[in-house]
Amino acid sequence: MDSVMIRNAASAMATTPARAEQSGKVLPGAGNSLPGTPAPAATPERVAEALSRIQSYLSASRRELQISMDEGSGRTVVRVVNPETQEIIRQIPTEEVLKLASLLRDRGGGILSELA
Repeated sequence: MDSVMIRNAASAMATTPARAEQSGKVLPGAGNSLPGTPAPAATPERVAEALSRIQSYLSASRRELQISMDEGSGRTVVRVVNPETQEIIRQIPTEEVLKLASLLRDRGGGILSELA
């Protein structure tokens, strides 16, 4: 009877996901690097290739990427825009964050009384 239980347990283990997944740890898939390994160096060629792929994706999805500098906060702003309607689909950082950064830059500690 013990040998039957051992065979059943071995069979069940063979059909279940990897033990690491059961413990909450997920192993990287084939071809992926391990967590904590350094990313490849950003050469001008790799950056140009990445930008080309991003632009290709954005064109196919009818989106436009706009990068600018916010004068009030001095921060870089990235917007994803519908080129037909000029509607802002997504902005990073948001207008609220830009306003907060501008207030902090201009007034420093007095911002808490203004927000309250």
